[in-house]
Amino acid sequence: TLSCIFPNLDVETKAMCGIMAIFSLGEQAVQKEHVETGLGVLHHRGPDNQKIWLSADHLVGLGHARLSIIDHHTGNQPISDASDSTQLIANGEFYDFEKIREELIGQGYPFKTKSDSEIALHLYNRQGVSCLKHLRGEFAFCLWDAKNQTLFAARDRFGVKPLFYSIFNNTLYLASEMKALFAAGVPAVWDYESYTSRAFMLRDRTLFKGVHQVPPGSFLLATKGGIRLNRYWDFDYPITVQTDKRDEFEISVFVKNDGYHKTKANSHCLKGHADLAEKTSANMRWDKRFQQGKPV
Repeated sequence: TLSCIFPNLDVETKAMCGIMAIFSLGEQAVQKEHVETGLGVLHHRGPDNQKIWLSADHLVGLGHARLSIIDHHTGNQPISDASDSTQLIANGEFYDFEKIREELIGQGYPFKTKSDSEIALHLYNRQGVSCLKHLRGEFAFCLWDAKNQTLFAARDRFGVKPLFYSIFNNTLYLASEMKALFAAGVPAVWDYESYTSRAFMLRDRTLFKGVHQVPPGSFLLATKGGIRLNRYWDFDYPITVQTDKRDEFEISVFVKNDGYHKTKANSHCLKGHADLAEKTSANMRWDKRFQQGKPV
């Protein structure tokens, strides 16, 4: 398949949402139609709802195409906090979100939805970019922080969910798929050097000039001063073999906690897949009855 030959061409086997963000690094306004056009290309990723948001100064635009799996009624995005100063768009799923949600509610953070995505919004308001150490799952998200005039975008630890970006005409574009960037105004120009050197096989390169990926386990911060990429997670291999000096009780607690997190992650992942399978099955039954001319 194409995904095997060209892993950066984002051919996902599992349907999920689509996100689109445009941030003007200068004074030129973000055009609403550019966000709409880019988001329109992502319709297949999120057929249930498409919504855009523009900042009051029109220097930031966010778009979200939603496939509703959790919280069908109130989970549309972008999601804002109580003061409307922080906006979030996300693709994917956060494991064990129920526990984090309960903790945040107990600390006074008001939730507008029942979706798992909203925990990223409040964790950021509580801890800034350090929120990533609490997030496990398969995800890519963009968050606009109006108070600090900062766009924050992140990708899960193993890069399961895609996140592409490009800077063109002093404007930053981010999206779940490269073709959304092109539809929004980024030129689609082949990068021959990337092809001949096989650099497109690397985690941050693509086959197109000026189009990059946010690497797995990394986040992007963008302000008027420019952008920077940071790694927040990597494999941790010990350099030398060391004797484990922990006693039996400490080791048993570690194993128990590690097993708990893995079990919760697996159960949440399976739950999400079951919800998706149920929705897909229902749609297939609807299509079959429609084709047969029966009441639906």
